[in-house]
Amino acid sequence: MTVSLSRIILYVQDVDRLADFYHTMFGLPVIEEIRNEWAVLKAGACEIAMHRVGKPYRVADASSWQVETNAKCAQYRSRLEDVAGRVDRQGRAARRD
Repeated sequence: MTVSLSRIILYVQDVDRLADFYHTMFGLPVIEEIRNEWAVLKAGACEIAMHRVGKPYRVADASSWQVETNAKCAQYRSRLEDVAGRVDRQGRAARRD
């Protein structure tokens, strides 16, 4: 069985801040946007969509909200580098900027 994802939706505190992170760190272009409510970034064949969490789950100051650790980001970046290496070995260029 082959699984194919076209869109992943993340529910987030600060849409603009997270969209800027993915754009700056991974070079993903923003293809849809409603400021601080909704953003969609193109990540190859898949889109990463960010939707602001509902009112019951919002923190008072979203700009100051942060996770306890960035260990998962470092782990995922390492995995992405591994995937890029495999893509290179298959004779296709992996973007690294």
